[in-house]
Amino acid sequence: LIRSKGREAFVLENDDLTTKPYQVALVSGTFASHLAISLYCLREIFSSAGSFSDPLSLLSPFVVTASSLAFTYTLADLGSGIFHWSVDNYGNGRTPVLGNIIAAFQGHHTAPWTITERGFCNNVHKLCYPFGPAL
Repeated sequence: LIRSKGREAFVLENDDLTTKPYQVALVSGTFASHLAISLYCLREIFSSAGSFSDPLSLLSPFVVTASSLAFTYTLADLGSGIFHWSVDNYGNGRTPVLGNIIAAFQGHHTAPWTITERGFCNNVHKLCYPFGPAL
């Protein structure tokens, strides 16, 4: 995207700053599936807790949950950093499978203002496509 005399010119064909219903549905479905998986995991962790007669067995689920959250956050941050670096530096819009994502990531360096003019779902829906078949 490039600003040209106050008008918007898009690098990607058919790109749009407005949020579409399918984008909201895809992002909402992905977030809902992540929430469901997280709640299931928490239920499994806490259902394995011991009785009130053994305080250490009650503490165990909290330790497992806290360490899992810390480990997951670290891996997610590392993974998203590696992904962002790789799509910024390698490939282009014609790259199989990830071409649209690569073009969008590289485009936000050309016209960084567009990210502030898009809705949340419009900004992140392309990252949710891998989870679409799972929904």
